[in-house]
Amino acid sequence: MQDRRIIREQAVRLAIRTGWTPDLEFIWSWQESEGADPCFGSYTDRCLSKCRWVAACKTFASEIIDRPAREPDSPPPLRAQCTHRA
Repeated sequence: MQDRRIIREQAVRLAIRTGWTPDLEFIWSWQESEGADPCFGSYTDRCLSKCRWVAACKTFASEIIDRPAREPDSPPPLRAQCTHRA
């Protein structure tokens, strides 16, 4: 199972890009209440097709994170200044 921090970061990026984000805490607690591991977001080919979240999980897990999240204490990356004047 993937680290929940990585899955949350992936959810934020998916929401920014598509406008859709799953309610991770709700899904994970639902999975736990059904006696399953809270595995949403870490789809593999071995996942059970009877899982109610398998289609959304497969879509979610296929999202590519292009770079890791920066640490909370690190400064934001520098942005290049535009030298073009209108």
